[in-house]
Amino acid sequence: MAASTSTSSSIQLRSAPLPLTQYHLLEIPSELVHLFDPPAQPSDEPPSKKRRQDPSRLTIKGRYDDQAVLTTESQTLALRAVSQSNSLLLCSIDTDGISSAASLEPESSVSVLRLRSNVTDTLELSPVVPRLDRLVGLLKASQYQGEEEEERRATKAARPVRKYTPKQLRSIVQASPAELDAGLIQHHIIEMDGYMRHISPTWTVSALQLLISHLDLHALIPDQVPLNETVEALQSMHGLRPQVVTALLTQFFGCVNARDDAIASSAADTTATITVKLDVKAIVHFLGVETLKASARIGVPLADFQRTWTQSCLSPDFEALAQLELLSGYYLLSPAPSPSVSLYPNPASVQIQFYSHHELPTEPAARFQDLFLTRAAWIASDLLPFISELALNDKKKDSLLLKFTRASKAKVLDWELSDAEKRAWNKDKKVIGTDGKPKKVWRDVVMYSARVKY
Repeated sequence: MAASTSTSSSIQLRSAPLPLTQYHLLEIPSELVHLFDPPAQPSDEPPSKKRRQDPSRLTIKGRYDDQAVLTTESQTLALRAVSQSNSLLLCSIDTDGISSAASLEPESSVSVLRLRSNVTDTLELSPVVPRLDRLVGLLKASQYQGEEEEERRATKAARPVRKYTPKQLRSIVQASPAELDAGLIQHHIIEMDGYMRHISPTWTVSALQLLISHLDLHALIPDQVPLNETVEALQSMHGLRPQVVTALLTQFFGCVNARDDAIASSAADTTATITVKLDVKAIVHFLGVETLKASARIGVPLADFQRTWTQSCLSPDFEALAQLELLSGYYLLSPAPSPSVSLYPNPASVQIQFYSHHELPTEPAARFQDLFLTRAAWIASDLLPFISELALNDKKKDSLLLKFTRASKAKVLDWELSDAEKRAWNKDKKVIGTDGKPKKVWRDVVMYSARVKY
């Protein structure tokens, strides 16, 4: 098709040959401009090597069916196409040779405005939560389940499983390098023999219980656990792989004490004992989640669960931390507190059910639908743990609540009262505190219900 031409007395507008090239304009937040236009730094290094070493490198990640994201070194940004109500014409100023009737010369140079593209939408960058939910699914088939299973897989008769290298995992998972590193620790993933491996939760529970028994046997305090001696003991006595035990002690459930870490880094004293500070709460939390997960989303009596969880901790120092608030975002209680309930239920009838925020949809609309199909109304303190990971900050969280929920104020019974106080309320409709004055039983709460009917 011939190129179209439109002229005026002052300037000529011409179209490039059709079809026009399609361009997408990217709107860059001010805080990221320096990443797109870094200062020039003269160097003799080849461009490919400089790109690999550049800490401010930008990468677009995503599979074919994914919504693309752009990652910096420490942040993940969604790429969203926003339609424009008006067309935006991208033009360039060219110099064309054209015939002139008033001139004896065959042609003269004239500046023209040449249409290159008609842009109808732009791309916006907005910070989003890293999409780490894919990690466990990718590595499930190659999960590390102990040395016996590793030996079985090494036989010729074993069925080969798909494994991912660190480079492959970083290209698939939509998260920045810093966020991915944090996600690997959170999901208990380490590199073994050149491949990324997810440590089986069942194996981790057994290893933690062996660790707790070792601490009790040798009268060790969790804040000062000798690293090398503990790793060697668990290997010699129970056959645990040192690399995995070291990861449990120094990454997943603890860290090297700062002073010992400095000594180890300097290598000034090869005889110094490196000690580890265990995160006791994290260990108790993990044991509680795995104990609850064993119920497979079937409600169990709360008292029975608390007893089983406490017993799994094996040591008084750990058992003391087995409190229900530690599992926020992983369970539901039934019956739930409600404005329509004026009596406390019998403690024996209260049940707990595994309900993890990790297993809910990652898209906000789908997650709120799942939540409100599970419960028609939620108390704010019960709902927030299940949506906190959808938002990077409180402002974003408030906007999600405003978009998907309706808020109302209500009064519910205070479930933090002791069993004796609950029985007193059910019998006499009042509770007397230790000071002899009536104790407040009803508490003001915010209730959230769905903005649309599911």
